[in-house]
Amino acid sequence: MHPAQNSSVPLRPSWTQIAIMFVCSIPLVAIVAIVATALPFVAGKRTWGWYVLAVPLSPGWLWPALLASHGDSPGFNYDDLLSALLGNFIYWFVWIFWFVQWSDRRWRRKRVARLDA
Repeated sequence: MHPAQNSSVPLRPSWTQIAIMFVCSIPLVAIVAIVATALPFVAGKRTWGWYVLAVPLSPGWLWPALLASHGDSPGFNYDDLLSALLGNFIYWFVWIFWFVQWSDRRWRRKRVARLDA
């Protein structure tokens, strides 16, 4: 029997707690995705440093770039912007939700260790 099973702190969150984490992380992810999508517009000249920053911070722009219609619609394309925003939202949601789960599990282990001591 694991010593943490005797404490009042469960090692895993309940489904209700996971649902709360899921819902509460959506506004944060939306803000981060909007900022990441705006990153290419804020950054000026595209150098190798721009790509080093843009690819890990705003990978949603890779999808429209790969599916780009070569010259069909010159100028700004809102479909590409929406695709980039959706791609960034999914990318950052995975990262942030994973971090929330990781930190919750770490916090629970530390709490159990403090209660056992």
